[in-house]
Amino acid sequence: MAQSSIARYKLVVIGGSAGSLDIMLRIAADIPANTQISFILVLHRKSGQHSIFTELLSDKTKLPVKEVKDKEPILPGTIYVAPCDYHLLPEHDHTFSLAVGMKAISRHGGFTIVQLPATAEIGYMPQQALNIMAPVKVLDSMKIAHFLHGLLSSGK
Repeated sequence: MAQSSIARYKLVVIGGSAGSLDIMLRIAADIPANTQISFILVLHRKSGQHSIFTELLSDKTKLPVKEVKDKEPILPGTIYVAPCDYHLLPEHDHTFSLAVGMKAISRHGGFTIVQLPATAEIGYMPQQALNIMAPVKVLDSMKIAHFLHGLLSSGK
């Protein structure tokens, strides 16, 4: 895929499992502040526990970071975080439904990246994503942030 092809996307979805917090923070730090692309970060988190994931991301980026609410409009240049125990589905009216997950996002034209299971602290979740879908990219944890930075820098 050509580096500049990200310009045609409005949405980048990145899913993570246990142990992927560090790479998610690196990715957030590398996203240019003037991007018009929306990002969805889906990190497997247990419900019932207070999570500071949104706050940690906010400290690393100049973009707004929000935990998604049902039927919330998708705004450009925003990082969205899936609530604990949810996957996200962008609807045709450019709002979120808390449902289905990366397979549906990919089907609706989202740019999906799955971490190479062998490089994940716990490879089960990225492997499950690979079992049910074909993401745009499968990358090891160290290459995800670098790859996105290159796409965003050349795709303006």
